[in-house]
Amino acid sequence: MNGINIKMVRKNDAQFLHDLMNNESIMTVLNEVPTAINVWADAIIEWGARF
Repeated sequence: MNGINIKMVRKNDAQFLHDLMNNESIMTVLNEVPTAINVWADAIIEWGARF
């Protein structure tokens, strides 16, 4: 797995993560259920994002 960069998440990434993880194709492949934006905002806080 070359070329993978881990980036610090930021507060404004919640919308991106919400949009990405509520994409029908991605949800199907990952066998996920829809999530609300507050789930991602809370996750970013738990991950220790710098605001």
